[in-house]
Formats: sequence, structure tokens, C-alpha cells
Amino acid sequence: FGLLGKAPHDQNPYGSGGGGSLRYWGIQPGRILQVSTLAKSLGAPVAFAAGPKGFMDYLEATAFTYMHSSPPALPVIAAALETLQIHRILGDALRGRLLELVWYFQHRIGELFPGQLSQHEFPMQTIYFSNPEQAEEMGRWLWMNGIWAVIQFNPDDCPGDGVLRFILTVRHQKEDIDRVLKIGRINPGYSMLSRSN
Repeated sequence: FGLLGKAPHDQNPYGSGGGGSLRYWGIQPGRILQVSTLAKSLGAPVAFAAGPKGFMDYLEATAFTYMHSSPPALPVIAAALETLQIHRILGDALRGRLLELVWYFQHRIGELFPGQLSQHEFPMQTIYFSNPEQAEEMGRWLWMNGIWAVIQFNPDDCPGDGVLRFILTVRHQKEDIDRVLKIGRINPGYSMLSRSN
């Protein structure tokens, strides 16, 4: 929710409207329970469940977490409403900017690590290394130079190896990506970190 929307295509792989997976896959809501968060794409720390009225009434009456949890604080609700308004008015433009940054990241960082990048347009971009030590070395070097990437060892998508994950947002600039490229290139061990070498 907030990223994927209806009618995705090559030039707009996120689709439009940001209505979530159901819209992305062209599935009519009907008798489907939709559960999502506003935290990831929209930055408001709340989640929601939506579905047929009868089932929602049942959840309200019986769901343990609903009955024994405090409601979100009013400032959180206000932030969620504001972010939904921004999403409605500027969502497609912001997603377009995010996609442009993802493509830029793939182009520029692909120069540093050819053949080692994730091949999708999701805002979390991954560099794959042939072993965990290489991922840790590059991750620590970037961290020492003020760039925070998530280091993972033996992840599901690359068992036995290591990865660095970068989470791009619309607040990033192309200059931020250029800085990753510059800092990565001056890593003393860079020549040993590429799978192609």
C-alpha cells in the first residue's frame, strides 16, 4: 500500500494510485481482507485492516489484539490522515521520482559492481557479494564514511553469501547515490570485492 497501484507497465512498474497489491494485480476487493501498514511507504506508524463489513464486525468483537491494545495516539492519527492526503494529491509524482532514483542507483552502482545488483525496481536495492566477509567489509567502509547500508549474512535470496541493502526514499538525491559510488571506489579493498574479479 502506497507504492504499488493499478495498471503497471514497463515505464511505470509501480502502477498508479498506490492502492496496494489488490490494485496492482487487478483483483476486485469483494470478500478479501486487506491488511497493510502506512509505515513503509507513507511514514505513518499505523496499520489497517479492511474487508467485508460482516467480517470486520467479527474482528472488532473477537480479535485479541483489537480488544487488548491501546488505540494509536491522536498525533499519530493526525499524521496518518495528513500522509494519506499527500498520497492522494502527490502520490504518483512522488512514486515517479522514487522510480527515477532506483533506476539511477542501478545504473551508477552497476558501474561499481557489474552483475551484482538486484534486478527489480523495488526501493530496497541489493548488492550481492560472493561471501559474507566481502559484504561486511564494504558495509563497514561505507558506514565509516557516513553511508548506512544494511549488511546481511546468508540471506534467503543469497544463501551462503552476503549482501548490502540500500533503502531509497524520495528524500534522497542523485548526489547521495553518487556519493555511494565515490566512497565505494576509494575502499582500499574494492578490487577484491567484485565477483567479476
